[in-house]
Amino acid sequence: EVIADWKVGDTAIHSKWGNGKVINVAGEGAGMKLTIEFPTQGVRVVMAKFAPVKKG
Repeated sequence: EVIADWKVGDTAIHSKWGNGKVINVAGEGAGMKLTIEFPTQGVRVVMAKFAPVKKG
């Protein structure tokens, strides 16, 4: 399984929350956490491995 190489400033596309901007990346590999700011949902922290997000 390949986990995307996320960076601050990347666009994240969430299946329910729409497009957001990555404002922090913590950890790596299976433990990577993304902090994403969504216009409609505010700031959310998700596990990159499990969240329904893809790079935009």
